Amino acid sequence: MMRLDPQDRRSARGMALFPGKTLNPLDTAIASFGNGEAAKVDRCVRVGNLALISGWTTAAPDIAIRGTFFSQRYPREDVEREIGPAGSGFLKACHLPGPARHLDLQLRVGRQRYRSRIEISDDPAIIEALGIEQQALLPELWAAAQQILPETATALSQVFRLTMPAAAGGEPLVVNEKTAAAEHQPAMPLKAESQTPPSAAAAIDEIIQIGQSGFLVVGWCITTEPATAKLLLTFHPQAEVDLLDDAYRVARPDLVDALGPMIRTQAAQAGFLSYVRSPSEQAPLNLSVRFELEGSSIEMPPLPTVKRFDHPIDATHELLKHFHPGGQEMLTLLDHQLGPAIANLPFRHSGDTQSELIRFGEAPAEPKVSLIVPLYGRYDFVEFQLSQFANDPDFHTAVDLIYVLDDPRLSEGFRDCCAAVAPIYEVPFSALLSRDHLGYAGANNLGVAQARADLLILLNSDVIPSQSGWVTAMLERFQAHPDCGALGVRLLYPDDALQHDGMLFKRLPSLGNLWINDHPGKGLPAMPVDPEQALVPVAAATAACLMLRKADLLSIGGLDEGYIIGDFEDSDLCLALRQQGKRSYVARDVQLYHLERQSQALFADRNWRDKITVYNCWRHSRKWDALISQLCAAEAL
Repeated sequence: MMRLDPQDRRSARGMALFPGKTLNPLDTAIASFGNGEAAKVDRCVRVGNLALISGWTTAAPDIAIRGTFFSQRYPREDVEREIGPAGSGFLKACHLPGPARHLDLQLRVGRQRYRSRIEISDDPAIIEALGIEQQALLPELWAAAQQILPETATALSQVFRLTMPAAAGGEPLVVNEKTAAAEHQPAMPLKAESQTPPSAAAAIDEIIQIGQSGFLVVGWCITTEPATAKLLLTFHPQAEVDLLDDAYRVARPDLVDALGPMIRTQAAQAGFLSYVRSPSEQAPLNLSVRFELEGSSIEMPPLPTVKRFDHPIDATHELLKHFHPGGQEMLTLLDHQLGPAIANLPFRHSGDTQSELIRFGEAPAEPKVSLIVPLYGRYDFVEFQLSQFANDPDFHTAVDLIYVLDDPRLSEGFRDCCAAVAPIYEVPFSALLSRDHLGYAGANNLGVAQARADLLILLNSDVIPSQSGWVTAMLERFQAHPDCGALGVRLLYPDDALQHDGMLFKRLPSLGNLWINDHPGKGLPAMPVDPEQALVPVAAATAACLMLRKADLLSIGGLDEGYIIGDFEDSDLCLALRQQGKRSYVARDVQLYHLERQSQALFADRNWRDKITVYNCWRHSRKWDALISQLCAAEAL
């Protein structure tokens, strides 16, 4: 489900409707008309020769678009939560006369008229962001398109898999109640030949390979005897598994149009996702599916082509398109299907990758601290940091500075950058170039392996010191507390608002009560530091700037590289240290500026990136639920 950003609503209060402005469909401003009336276009995407437009409005506004042939409103829980019961979502479709790049809209509120223009996206990833409610409207949209735009109706079938699986590469299997003979049905649309639904029907829509011997299988199965039905995936003659056993079941309203209204009740749980693994990774795989029901056994038609991906990150894109954050069903899907599947993707780790170390300048012979800065997507912050480090004596006498490039695409440019800035700022540092993209935890672990000091500082590339001497200040406070396992600092936004002053754990009901990392006071003015409260114990501290012992980090196996890209590794680290009797502190009188998530902002697909964050949150909660619950209970006493 698409979620409403309350920040957008507050900031747009009193706006007219963006006159004459071209809007990005994924980041469209909210139009507020006064009297509590508002509207927002969330997405506009091309499918064939039509455009799909989705968004929400309150009761009064009406959005008119030339060429519209389909328009439906539907309940949106997120809109009702933020706006009230008058809010609802809409899905519209209009015919495109040619290769148009923009759509002109007219918004009508009573007698008022507003005009606007929105950009049409050709990115198919936007389609995946359609909410559950909108997907339920797609069969009606398909029927409307079929009447006036038959070619586009076919495109809709393929893009949305409105599916009989013929649109996704497979064929449906229908088992006749009396003869148990397989009948092949034509492609969408399918109509039931009588008012009596088939005894059983099934199809495989999609198969995604996970590692050497794992598969996520997506399909559907309808039967009047669900307890006795089996859909057996055969890996090789001696190994098979029932896809319906412990599968995650989903609604498939498209099947009602395909097979008739008599199966409406069964369609509510007809779809399934099933993660399965071959018992043997060595045996050659020869996949086939057999349908069993009441003693009858029938081979399914040829399966769709198995999807294989060269890089695990690409596989997560495909896997997470089946995932919509929120609620208990999300947890069930992650616990039993998507979580194990993603965990078994063959990501490269710091221990099995190659790297190249290049030194610039003469590093301190016996450094007190090794400072590790991972880089991904950009390296321009290196010069900003070096310009500040150059005026700090610690970086000439006590700091072993290591930049870790975790983006092989940028290797050549990064080499040139280092060679250019090293003689300008005369700060000795090492450049460590990874041959693989490892993610935040892996990049730090790679740097730790090269660290020469007993103490470490993990530092983000977008953290800039406000004054010199901060490394020595951290060192003094860390060494003054023998029970300190991790020491963070106060981080500020460029406008001096508070960004980090320690973390707390709290449950988030909208994410199935998973534990999230909460930053108290974030965004508020940073209050003056009370000398008596300059060093405070915290539940966890961010690794945007974090000091710890190298031996402690190695004793827990380094940062956990099971988190994808970068989220929750720092709180995971603090909890692992706490399990060993080490506490986390924040030195509030040591302050640095943090621009925050500058590398992660480079990901074009924000919908996928947000889903990765939810996956990491789920993984973190499942790993540390008992310890976090114990710490929160003790805090409440």
